[in-house]
Amino acid sequence: GLISERPVSTQHKSAAQRVQRDRDAAQRKLQRSRLAVPDYKPLPNYPFVRVGGSLGAATVPQEPVATPTQFTLLRHGFQIQRHNKVDSCNLPRLRGLLESSFKRTLDGGRYFDRLRALESAGGIEIIIAGDYQGAVIVTHEPLPSSDTHLPYLDKFAVLPSAQGTGMADILWAQLRRACPSCMWRSRNDNGVNRWYFDRSNGHFRSPAPKPNETGTRWVFFWYQSQTPGQRTLTADEIHAGIGVSQSIAPSFV
Repeated sequence: GLISERPVSTQHKSAAQRVQRDRDAAQRKLQRSRLAVPDYKPLPNYPFVRVGGSLGAATVPQEPVATPTQFTLLRHGFQIQRHNKVDSCNLPRLRGLLESSFKRTLDGGRYFDRLRALESAGGIEIIIAGDYQGAVIVTHEPLPSSDTHLPYLDKFAVLPSAQGTGMADILWAQLRRACPSCMWRSRNDNGVNRWYFDRSNGHFRSPAPKPNETGTRWVFFWYQSQTPGQRTLTADEIHAGIGVSQSIAPSFV
């Protein structure tokens, strides 16, 4: 049999200590698991971003969230402003946001005049996040030989101090809510293009300029709504939209 040189009372005491240690460890593990999943319910009208899953683009839940761990509230306490007239914005602050985000000087007079002209044509949508920490500017560009307009992502900007905080994903979710389908362009060497590729349904890369030509090589992106009944861009609209997007004059000097 099992022989021990320790007294029986000592064995019982050691066994009881081991049981108590196991109970304490299990209790600590349970407490850690509870701390890992915040006990909250999603607030109505708050921007949430799905984490995980097969969708590359950020999505906004349309139904109550059954499992809180599938969504993460990225930022509390920021306000979302929506404008359809450029002069209802704080233009100096909007200009400062665009210049800080793109690290270039905006041709403000020409750019804001272009937005004003589109207000009465196809329309514009400006989404401001927080205290001018981020902004999305969408223009509805008239398509040639058509009575339809192209939803065009003209500017997507986040202050450097707000980058890496989830602000970009929140803005993207707001963009998807405002424009179920959309198109935009980006310079071929733009470091953000990888982020755009993950959130688009298609792209077209323009040919590189010849050695004796001047011009910019663009990548044209678009995403499409996955919700039945919402507008999607046709192949003809995408083809025409590439031409319209390419003809838009640069905003920065």
